[in-house]
Amino acid sequence: MLWHFLGSVGYAAGIAQAGDARVNHSLKSEPPVKKILLIDDDEDILIELEELMVQLGFSCLCAHNASEALAALDQHADIQLIISDLRMPDQSGLRLLQILAEHNEGKDSVPVIITSGHADMDDVITLFRNGAVDFLPKPIHYDHLVSVLQKLFPERPMS
Repeated sequence: MLWHFLGSVGYAAGIAQAGDARVNHSLKSEPPVKKILLIDDDEDILIELEELMVQLGFSCLCAHNASEALAALDQHADIQLIISDLRMPDQSGLRLLQILAEHNEGKDSVPVIITSGHADMDDVITLFRNGAVDFLPKPIHYDHLVSVLQKLFPERPMS
């Protein structure tokens, strides 16, 4: 499988899993877990970002390129955020933004945050003009990421 879902997030949040004898009902007022699609061709970065997002209370789908990401989006209509690398082997994060805009013409689209360790000012301006909600330079700074996530999901407390 080219991407995977972290089923352990539900367990970490206190949601009963099959075979659990105890159920924690104290979390009923918690907002539902948000699903995020992470896209990066660097496996180490993908793993690190996924671990961080899970610690912040999100569930993740992971893709190694734009083609895998588009397939995941087709299969998971409940994705609420995309965090994508700018430079990938098959298509760039910019091209992904353009494809999403074409598919979502006239409809609300999933917000996209682009990351890169090699972008210049022209790249960043082009990304914003094509619908990116934010840009995170690599290495990604935890405080900046949390700040962006709090703006996108104000109902979800993050620590």
